[in-house]
Amino acid sequence: MQYFTIAVTGIIVLIITTILKAKFGDETSQKNTNFKEYEKIPYLLSKAENSFYNVLKLSVTEEYIICPKVRVADFVRAKKSKNWQANFNRISRKHIDFLICNKKMQTIYGVELDDKSHDKQGKRDEFINNLYKKINFPIVRVKADYTYSVAKLKEKINSTLNTNKETTPADVAGSNYHIGSKNVSITQR
Repeated sequence: MQYFTIAVTGIIVLIITTILKAKFGDETSQKNTNFKEYEKIPYLLSKAENSFYNVLKLSVTEEYIICPKVRVADFVRAKKSKNWQANFNRISRKHIDFLICNKKMQTIYGVELDDKSHDKQGKRDEFINNLYKKINFPIVRVKADYTYSVAKLKEKINSTLNTNKETTPADVAGSNYHIGSKNVSITQR
């Protein structure tokens, strides 16, 4: 009787799987894919993000690389545990607006451009803020605006890095800021 129940359950699962594949398609199968339903997005960044990116480029020194729209799971690892999959899923579909790395591609800090979409993402932002705090990853949050001041953005970056650093207070821009074992230099231009 037990084998009969297992066999019937297996057949039902197979039938449901077949129906779902027929209805929704198999992601890995190309034969039923209508590639006309896809299109290239002309620009990686929106106009607002691109405007901010150009100011951000002027606000960080040349020794750093600005990486836009990076998936959180590409710089934060879910530790191996019984909850690994759930923890990975929490970060795999989220991204940071701008990730600042050194020339060796070590992550230094992140920048989030908070636009209207962030008003609706309270729980998402709360999770991300708590995650970054727990892993000691500095995040600079900038409210989206029509214009940005390079000096004010540098000041905000310096302020955030000073808040997150683990050593003595920095005096002025141009000093070395220590975040854990990472040195971050931000100079006035």
